Amino acid sequence: MVSRAEAAALARDNPISFLHVCRSEIDLPDGVDAYDPRVYARARENLDALLAQGALVREARPALFLYREVMEGRAQVGVVGCVHLDDYETHDDRRVRPGAGFTIEPGLYFDTFGVRTEINMFQGEHDAMVTGPRQMEIMALGN
Repeated sequence: MVSRAEAAALARDNPISFLHVCRSEIDLPDGVDAYDPRVYARARENLDALLAQGALVREARPALFLYREVMEGRAQVGVVGCVHLDDYETHDDRRVRPGAGFTIEPGLYFDTFGVRTEINMFQGEHDAMVTGPRQMEIMALGN
């Protein structure tokens, strides 16, 4: 997570940085609230521009991509797939109210199988907290 100022600095000399989409308020005047409708409109414009320029390519079929990034001398290798951008198409500005429970359910789904985890959360007055045990192993469900 980076602040607005950090995001602006990181993307300043990089017109194809995805920060112009996921933190699009950096392309608007200072003082525009991060949840202002103009932020979501700018994110859509920036995403469309990256697609039009060919900086991002919409795959014809589901795909996974390997990546390797190095920061401060440390390397990380991973897989990216099922990137979800619905909020830029149909903005939902509802807030989770204090005292509510909810789940975060990231997953990868393929034609023959899927992998998902469920993280149980509780929204306090000022922050969200993970509840329940941490998943340490993969459990097969069904056939």
